Formats: sequence, structure tokens, C-alpha cells
Amino acid sequence: MASSKTLAMKVVELALAVIIYWLHYETYEAEQLLHQFIIMTAFAGFLIVVIGSLIAYLTGGSNAKHSDFFYCIAGGILYIVAGALSIHHFRKWRFSSSTTNLGLAKGAMAIIQGFVFFADIFFVYSG
Repeated sequence: MASSKTLAMKVVELALAVIIYWLHYETYEAEQLLHQFIIMTAFAGFLIVVIGSLIAYLTGGSNAKHSDFFYCIAGGILYIVAGALSIHHFRKWRFSSSTTNLGLAKGAMAIIQGFVFFADIFFVYSG
């Protein structure tokens, strides 16, 4: 069984990933097809990765530190880039629109999620 700190980080990652994915469902747009691809890869792809990682920790399965390190680095980078692209897209909209507010919140939470992934690296190697 994983340490309680690592498990708490995985639960926080999952909660943020689900919230961000829901926000993306409500505000699915981007300026270019490449931006849509990056954003969907980060939000949907890493939702699956986080679920698998949490299940591995809960069941006591072997989750190699190197693969977890890779997922944390890749997830952190992708979430920060996707958040920046989302903020860049919605920053030009009227701020009174609920879609604008959700889009900007999605971008900000994605950047926070990226830093949570980076913080998780310390728990991977300390636990």
C-alpha cells in the first residue's frame, strides 16, 4: 500500500482531472485543431492515466517509479500547456459570459493541476 501522502496526491490529481474534464465538456473550443488535440490529450488522456495510477496504488500493484515519474512530467507539461492555450483562447471574450468564466477557470485549474503533477514527483521518490 502506498504512503498516505502519495495516496492523497493521487486523489487530489483525480479530483482536479475530473473537474477540469467537466469544465472542458462545457467549454469545448480552441483556436486551432492542434490546440484541440493538445487540450483533449491532456484532459481526457491523463484522466485515464490518473485513474489507472490511483487504482494501482489502492490495490498495492507495482507501479514503477520511473513510469510514474514519466507520467508526472508529461502530465505536468501537458496540463500547463493546455491551460495556457485555454486561457489564451478565452481571454478575448466578454467576461460576463458564463462560457468565458468556465473557460478561464478551466485554464487556471489546468495550470494548477500541472504543478500538482510536478509536486507529485517528490512524493514518488520520497515514498
